[in-house]
Amino acid sequence: MLASRHPGPTSRVRLGPSVAFCIVGQPRGFIHVPAIADSIRKYALEAVGGQSDVFLNIKVNSDETARAVLAVGRRLGALRVLLRSDEEDQRLGSSLNSSCPLKGFRRNFAQQSLDQADCLGLIRTAERRRGQQYDVIVKMRPDEQLCTPLPSARELAASAELLHWRPSYTDRPDALDDHMAIIPRRAAKRYFTAYSAVLTPECPKWEPYARACHYEVDHPNNGFDFPNECLMLVWLSGGNISLNGKRLGHRGTCLWRTATAAQPEHCTCECIQATPSKRTPGYCPPPARAVSESE
Repeated sequence: MLASRHPGPTSRVRLGPSVAFCIVGQPRGFIHVPAIADSIRKYALEAVGGQSDVFLNIKVNSDETARAVLAVGRRLGALRVLLRSDEEDQRLGSSLNSSCPLKGFRRNFAQQSLDQADCLGLIRTAERRRGQQYDVIVKMRPDEQLCTPLPSARELAASAELLHWRPSYTDRPDALDDHMAIIPRRAAKRYFTAYSAVLTPECPKWEPYARACHYEVDHPNNGFDFPNECLMLVWLSGGNISLNGKRLGHRGTCLWRTATAAQPEHCTCECIQATPSKRTPGYCPPPARAVSESE
């Protein structure tokens, strides 16, 4: 761990629904694109209202990146910040899955889920200090700029379903977009322990994932692998967690996955809303190149 911080006790009188925002993942554009933090404050914290706290669990590879993440955390008023190095995470060792080695999507899914579980750990610590649980947990990515507001805390707390964006990659009504999840507190343990689906002594059975997945998958003899959203969908279904991908509509966001200070990606909310794309949600077409008369 490179850095961790938390304030003193936060016990408070309960005035209405409370929401914990868990922002977890690689920093990417989070530290270079101010519009991301601005959108989280405007379209998440302010739009949701109520009693909202922010928790960050971000992977960093240098002290400079750590300082930059902490600076953004201060802008968002983060209650707790956990910074971890990629190199120190040994939880995906080969001994965990000797008969079914983790690779591809399953390894990525396991790592993401373990990171999300750490974020839930931060939230649980805060709940003990405040003397009460949050009503809702919102899991978000740090590289995604919101372009539309989330529902209010009262609306979120009133939902017994896990809310997610409606996927653009398929027309299947039961498909899952895993970029953001609005999770009723009672469903948090199931959601944040999804790594259990793949950290098993033997490979999981192939058929449930084949039925649930929008991808054309290879026969298990060629290797068991499915995209993260398929793995999560089957895991949640096994826990009787009800999902709703209609309430929030399609994902309208700018995704800054490779943005750097020197080479920012091209995306604006105006562009996203004006040029929806089913194949590459989160991106705008590149700026038109001027054509010279000689071409």
